[in-house]
Amino acid sequence: MNHLEKLAAIRGLMKEQGIDGYIIPSSDPHISEYLPERYKCIAWASGFTGSAGTLAITQDFAGLWTDSRYFVQADEQLAGTGFELVKLKVQGSAEYADWMAEKLPSAATVAFDGNLASLQVAQAVQQTLEPLGIRVNGQADLLSPLWTDRPSLPLAPAYLLEEEITGQSTASKLEAVRKALKKNKQNIIWFHRLTIWPGCLIFVARMYPAIQ
Repeated sequence: MNHLEKLAAIRGLMKEQGIDGYIIPSSDPHISEYLPERYKCIAWASGFTGSAGTLAITQDFAGLWTDSRYFVQADEQLAGTGFELVKLKVQGSAEYADWMAEKLPSAATVAFDGNLASLQVAQAVQQTLEPLGIRVNGQADLLSPLWTDRPSLPLAPAYLLEEEITGQSTASKLEAVRKALKKNKQNIIWFHRLTIWPGCLIFVARMYPAIQ
């Protein structure tokens, strides 16, 4: 399918499922900025390959909301796809939700795949639309049924970057985290974003016995 056909197919599923507006964020289950091929949903649907943006689709409009870093790129890549560039006024804001609030009637339904939406995105959509009587569905994955050749999850083994690259060893970073935990009387810390500390992937730092 070309991008026009993909857009038509998405709209077909929206109509079947009673969805009036569909949001596709640039994200993955770890809320990463730079995505593995499997989660490049915006690129698959629209052809836009920038690292920041959000697609919002209704039956009569499809737009890419992105910031000034990507205006030229988006203009070029969206040509002939059925998607239009919408220039963000404030980087990182949920202006697409404001647009949907203006365009969709009360009792409409707006949906997205909650596995790919950050808490910030979900809350922005809910807080903008629900007071207007617009229903929000965070459990709608419309791309998987259409993306028949979707890449598999990456299976490459994890590895540690050398200290010459990071400037600090993984062991010393972990020890600093543990000292901070003890100082603040905490038992555990969870980093859910893989890029939270460059050069060091940490999910759970040491659990301590209960601190009195």
